[in-house]
Amino acid sequence: MNGKFTCNSSAVTDEKLSRSAKWLYVVISYLYSQYGFKTGYFYRTNEQLEKDSGIENRTLKKCKKELIDAGYIKVWHHNTNENTKNIRVCFYSILK
Repeated sequence: MNGKFTCNSSAVTDEKLSRSAKWLYVVISYLYSQYGFKTGYFYRTNEQLEKDSGIENRTLKKCKKELIDAGYIKVWHHNTNENTKNIRVCFYSILK
C-alpha cells in the first residue's frame, strides 16, 4: 500500500475483532480511499481482496462477517458475466 489514507482507529483497537479482521479493515480503508471516496463504495472480487490483504479465502470470509456484524462495513454482491464467465463481485462501503 502506497500513499496516505484515513482509517478509523476504533476498528483497530476493538478487542472484539480478530487480528485478521483488523488488518482487513485497514486494507478495505485503503482501497476505499483509492477507489470509493467519490462514490461511497468500491468493488472487488474475493480473489482480488485475498491478494490485496494476504488473507486466505476462508479466513477472509470470517473477517468480513466480523466487520459486518460489528457495523464497520457494508457488503453487497452482484453477479456479472465477463467473457461468458460468471464473476461475483462484492461492493464495499465503510460505515464507521
